[in-house]
Amino acid sequence: MLVSKVTVIRPNAEIDEDMTAAVTSMRFHVLRDPDGTNQLSAISLWDLVSVAEGLTCSAAQLTLANGQEIFIDPTYHFGLRVGGTEQKAVWHDTWPAAAEMKETILALVERPGSVDYV
Repeated sequence: MLVSKVTVIRPNAEIDEDMTAAVTSMRFHVLRDPDGTNQLSAISLWDLVSVAEGLTCSAAQLTLANGQEIFIDPTYHFGLRVGGTEQKAVWHDTWPAAAEMKETILALVERPGSVDYV
């Protein structure tokens, strides 16, 4: 999976004639954050490699200040599978090399006017 910073999101999904494109907030469907006050506290990346385009990794996890974990599994047959700790367990069960992969944790530290990572 390639992780990089972009200025514009360009979805490349194929939409059939009888389909309608829609956009929705993940906050309402995935995050336990009804009032929008939660914050990202750490990012975990497995098998991290720096490349010219950004970073590549075999999986990613976002840890929120409220303790919620959002796991991003790129090994799903139809694309990325986003879920909680249960999806991380599925990734470990179905991806044999996962047990040996190095986990890199970027802990985010809020500073006045910016956010840094350590």
